[in-house]
Order: sequence, then structure tokens, then C-alpha cells
Amino acid sequence: MAKLSHEVEISKIPEVFRNDTSEEILQRYMMDSQLFSKRFREVSSRSMLNPRRIGAEEVSPKQFQQKAEAIMTKHRQMDGSVIIREAMSEILNGDLDMEQLRSFISRMDSEDVRIVHRRVKMPSPLGMTLFMSAFEDLLSLRTRAYLIKDVDPEILRRLLGARSLATDLDKEMISEYYQSKVATPKNAIDLLRLMDMGGGLERSLTNPLYNSKLNGIEIPVIRQWVHELAERGLITKVRNTNHEQIDDKWFSIRMAGVHGTLGCLAVAGASEMEDLRALYTGGLTYEIAEDFSGATPSKWASSSLSDPLDCLRLKLLDMLGSEGPQTLDQLSDRLPFPVGQVESVLQELEMRNLVSIGFFTQTDEGEFILRVDEYRITGGSVEVVDYRTLQTLLLQKSFTEFSEPSEAIKSLALIQRRDELLHRVRNFRFRDWKDFKHDSDVYNGRLLHNRVGYTTLDQIPMLLGLRSEPWLGSLEEEILEKIPEDGITRTELLSEYPRGKENQHIQKSIKRAISNLERQLVVAKQYLDVPNRKRSIALFRRIHGVVEPLDFPEALAQLIAKIGPVRLHTLRFFVSRPVEELAEVLRELENEGTICRVVALQPDPTDYYSSHVDAERLLSPLAEDRKMRILAQSDPFCSRFIQEVRMILKQGWYHPVFKGVDPIGRILMFVVNDYLEIKDVNIPHSYLDEFKDTFNELLENYRDRLVDVSVMHSFNGVPVHDCDDNIQGILSDLGFVSMGDGERYIRGGIVEPRPRNEVNRLLFHTHNIHQISRWENETHALKEIDELRDDFALRGRCEMFRVDLQSMAATEQLHQGT
Repeated sequence: MAKLSHEVEISKIPEVFRNDTSEEILQRYMMDSQLFSKRFREVSSRSMLNPRRIGAEEVSPKQFQQKAEAIMTKHRQMDGSVIIREAMSEILNGDLDMEQLRSFISRMDSEDVRIVHRRVKMPSPLGMTLFMSAFEDLLSLRTRAYLIKDVDPEILRRLLGARSLATDLDKEMISEYYQSKVATPKNAIDLLRLMDMGGGLERSLTNPLYNSKLNGIEIPVIRQWVHELAERGLITKVRNTNHEQIDDKWFSIRMAGVHGTLGCLAVAGASEMEDLRALYTGGLTYEIAEDFSGATPSKWASSSLSDPLDCLRLKLLDMLGSEGPQTLDQLSDRLPFPVGQVESVLQELEMRNLVSIGFFTQTDEGEFILRVDEYRITGGSVEVVDYRTLQTLLLQKSFTEFSEPSEAIKSLALIQRRDELLHRVRNFRFRDWKDFKHDSDVYNGRLLHNRVGYTTLDQIPMLLGLRSEPWLGSLEEEILEKIPEDGITRTELLSEYPRGKENQHIQKSIKRAISNLERQLVVAKQYLDVPNRKRSIALFRRIHGVVEPLDFPEALAQLIAKIGPVRLHTLRFFVSRPVEELAEVLRELENEGTICRVVALQPDPTDYYSSHVDAERLLSPLAEDRKMRILAQSDPFCSRFIQEVRMILKQGWYHPVFKGVDPIGRILMFVVNDYLEIKDVNIPHSYLDEFKDTFNELLENYRDRLVDVSVMHSFNGVPVHDCDDNIQGILSDLGFVSMGDGERYIRGGIVEPRPRNEVNRLLFHTHNIHQISRWENETHALKEIDELRDDFALRGRCEMFRVDLQSMAATEQLHQGT
């Protein structure tokens, strides 16, 4: 759009404005400008045609740009597009001052006007807008935060304005808020609650939390409480971490493992590393006191290290939750790890909506604060829970262990794969799947409008209640009448209609009708085990008219009790009714008191519908389950947070590996015929020992499916033969050995590498493959064979083929002189 004064005939500009065609000309040229593209993206985003965020996740810049361009191309071809009209209106009324422009043009006839271009330090509002759009459109929010420091300080001040505190509370009021979160101890149990949030307790009270809460209490009283807790086994001491800030201090049992692990890691070299997960922790131990006589330990027990990242994460959350907003330097000075490592964990906590950054007590440097505390001290009025607590509750509900698969299905409503029962049924093995699948109460079908799975007969009324009334055509009703009470196979059903090439259209119509019945859960399948038959027989059984569906409100209340707390957006995956009807029924259930609403920070306050039992559990502290699990992406727990999983572990098909609620790694593997192909395993070094046990259990279960052999190609992106000693030790313990090809490892197979020529000789001479005899070379073969037709026949009868028949014949003729 920019034109210099010598490129434009200035005298013609007033004429354009006098003819009232100025806006049309401006709009015509604006359509191809970057300014229009920017405004169009903003308007389409606000109109929810192209949202920047989906739930808690930010849409990648590439996806946002591609979708915006597609929408703009489509709307340019439309007549009277509202989006284009709104974008133009914003440009003419916001970016361009049309009133001043018209006034300036009207003066051009009567006054001497010049257009002068000169360099200025600050760009115009239009230039500033285009400058900002470069950051907004091309970079994600997180990337923008890193690059903003490189912007010219004067422009940055213009963009951000003067720094101001995010809260109206002053330092004293913020301090009072945090003091009220933890009461001053009045007895030994109160001291234990305080120690669960703090670090090591010592006489000098160097910890800020202890100093503020225990400073007014006499030392003999504190000593008496400590002795009482120690004798009851509620607190302990740690030693042999070789870290002076941890050894021989008092810790609660919960914090002893955290500080013991962090101390050992700091001494083992983690203080020099940028990523704790790259440090292998196998063999590292420390000691915890078990029995006490007064304050003197009488027995020490060796303890292995806990999850390093989990310990550092927990320590940071406790520090921020008990001591208030702190800068990165303040946090890193208190921890035996480099600034980069602490910053990395804080960024991860920020991504997971647990921590936020802003100005709360000063404006010189950003301060980290718990997301829940930020919400409360900045004026939040609703009672909220943090997102991780909600995830922990869903994890505990999802992975409750049962003694029977049918009990697990009652808690989940349905399952899709045998892998989902592995972590939910006590002592379940893959070989038990066959018995479950052939149970007379188990049905398979499209149980939800977007999900095929297995469930029991007592869950079908609820699943039917979540659906609208099925639509049945005349052909569907005819097929439904042909299904007897004891079921019918698909082949038998199709055989009742004309077949053959001339009746293909009839068969296609029948198949479409059957698919329609399955899609609407009018019929479902049951599997029968038939003797002397490898595969099960699938029987269609009637559901519609046989099983009475629940009322929609009752079915919805049961679903929320099973899978809740759950968002309205997630409920739409389970309910195939209009969203207006769903919202209305939710309001009625809430007004009746059947369900309630809880608010979680994700990162903004987000409504979740929950049963009253689950809502009460969210208000009390929940112990985190840190067990490692290898799941499928279709797993009920994993699929609830699939966007977060793919953001952390990248897009693609794989088995995600969870440590509690955190996705930490992935495995790309699949079954090929009768062996397991493991293309790659991505697991941080700090989890190798625990991963070995979990992965071994999964591989042993695959043996129940007669998949005895596993072939591995790479580990953490490195070919298995080139992996370091720690990984080689893990693979050896899992039973993997080299295949002899320098590329792969194998588990469960019998491999004896031998030279190829020796293998060929064994194949042809011992097993008589292809033909009865095979000779060492073509000369020997020619002497032994009565007749040869071509080179191909000769090649198949000799191990070494050097010369073709034509050359051999020419040589023979030359030798004979003919």
C-alpha cells in the first residue's frame, strides 16, 4: 500500500474524494493488503470460525494461519460477506482516521500541500498495528513470551504501557492471605501439617515458613512436639544424601522422600544439568531413620530415589503455596539446581495451568504464583479447585481396581480394547479377554455415536437413554423382524435376500440398512466360541424393543456419576441429542440437587458437572497416584486429555506412557502377524528402572496372545546397538539380544547368526528347496544338467552365477576353433 510522493500524482487525489469513490477504491486495494489479512483473522477468530484456543489448548500458529487463509478465500468469493464487511469497518474506523483524511484532502485544493517521508523513532498507529501482528499471527503465545525481550524497549513500553500490579492487595495483605492458609501450630498434629508444606526443620529455623510460624513458640515446646511425632513414626530424619542442607534435618514422611531424592540428585550431578530426566538414577540411595529413642535414631533404612521431576515439581508448588509470589532467582537460590532446570519445571507447571506469572509485590521482575492463589487475590469470587487436583480425582476413579471385568465396565460404562482392563482388573491377563468377550452378558456395538466398544447388558439402558429415538425405514424394520430372539449371523441375514451380479444393488441396500441399525444401537453383536474354529461367530441381537432405555435425565445423571467431573464440551461426545436439550437437562438436574457444578482453573475458570460425592472429594487433599502405566490413546483416561497428551508427546499414533497424570514418554509399536514390532521407545533416563518393570509386564501379556517374539529397532531415537550402557542394561534385563544384523534386537526368538553363503547351502542342500540338486557354480551345473533352456534356469541351479550361456558358448567355440 505504501507509495512514495514521486510515484503518485498528488493533484488527482482530491478528485477521487470529490466523486465519493474513495472508500470503494480504498477497499479494493485493502483486500490485498497485510492489514486486511490481519483484521480478517481477528474478526474470524472472534466469530469462532477460527478460534485461537480450543479448551485449554492453544491452536498452533501454522494451523491458525492455514485455516484463516481458507476462510478468507471462501469469503472473498461470497457476495456481501459479513466478516469482510466487519473487517473493513474496523480498518476504516479504527486503523485509518477517515475524518481527518477527508479534512486533509479538502484542504489540498486551497492550500500548498506536500507529502514528506522522514524516519521517526516511533512508528505510526498503523505501523504499530502491523508490527504487533507479526508477533500475534506468526508465533504462539509461549514463543512470543520468549521473543518479547528482544523488542526495542521504547516500542515495548508503548505496547505494554506502564507496569502495574495484578492485584489491589498490598504486600501486607498478601502476606496476611498466605499466613491465613497455614495456622500457627498449637500442638504436635498442627506442626505435622506445617511440616507437610515445608522443608527440613532445624533449631535455627532457616526455612522462611518455619521462621514465620514457629518464631513465637519456645524451643522446648517445639522439641517436645518433635519427639512425640518421631516416636509415633510421623516424622523422620534423612542422611547420606551428602547434601548439607538436607542431611540430619527433620522431615514429614511425605517430604522426606522429596528432599532425599533432590539431595542425592544435586550431589550426583543434576546441579550441572539442564534436564533432570537425562540423569539415570539407578543405584542411587539415601537413608531414612525408622525408630527413634527421643530425638536419636536407633535404626536406619536404605531408600531408593523417587521420581526426580515429581519431587522438584512438588517442592516448587509447596514453596509457592506456602510462601507466596517469588521470582525465578529467589526460587533457584533456595534449590540446589541451576536456573535453567528450575525455569524448565516452572514453564511445565505453567503449561499445565498450575502456576502463573505476573507482578504481585513489585514490578521489576515477574513473579511466579500458584494459579489458584492468583485467582483468589485478584478478585476471584467463586470457589475453585486447581486443574491437577481434578485430574488426580479422575485418575483415581478411572484406575480403581476391581476383581471382575464386569465391575470395571460398570464404573466406565464401556471399554474398547483389552489393554484397558489390564490396569483396572486385579490379576487380569490378555488370555482372560477371550472368556470376557464370550460372556453371555457382554455386547459389542456402536455404544456411543463416535465409539465402538464392549459393555454389559445392565449398562445398555443408560447408553440408550443418552441417544435420541432411532429412525427406522421400511427396509430397517423388515431386517429387524428377521432377527430371531437367539440371534442371527450376518451371512445368514444376507442369504435371505437375492444374490448374484444382477442383484448387487439389493445387497448394497441391505448392507447399508444393517449399518444404520448398528449405528443407532438398534442391534448389537454377541460373540460365540465355536469348537474347532479359529475365529468367534458374531451374532446380531435385537436391542430396540427388547431393552427399555432410561429417561434422558436419569441416564445423564448416571453418566456424570461414572465419568465426572466433566465439562459440557466433553459430554457432547457421549450424548447424541441436541446441545440445547443437553444444557436444559443439566440445569434441571442442578436445580433438583441431583448433580452440582465445580469450577476448575483451566487456565480460566471452567465449569465441570459432578456428583456431590466427587465434589466433596475435590475439597479434601488427594494423594497423587504416581504409578507408571502404558496406555492406548483410546483409553478412557487418556482420551479425556488427548489434546494435552499430543501437545507434550507430539502428534501421531503411539502408546503414551503415563507417570500418574503426567504423560512422560511414548512407544511406537504394533503387532505384525505373530510378532511385536517395536519401532521406537521414548522414555527419559530417570524413569528407566520403573519403565523396565512396566514394559516387561506388557510384553509378558502379549505372550498370552501367542505373540512371543518382539523386535526392537531404536530407543530414544537412537539405534539399539548404539545406545549407552544404562539402556543396554535395561534391554538385557528385558531379555533383548542382538539379531546379528547390526540393526535390531529380538526378545523371545531363537537366533543363531550365520554367514549368508552357509545359510544358502543349508537351505538348498539340507532342505532341497526349489529343486533336488544345486551346484557350486555355473560350470559344474552345466556339466551335471542334461538340458538348459535359458540363463534363468542356470541361475537357479548354481550358487555362484558369473557367466551367461551365450558367453560360455562363444568361449567353447573359440576353444574348438569353430
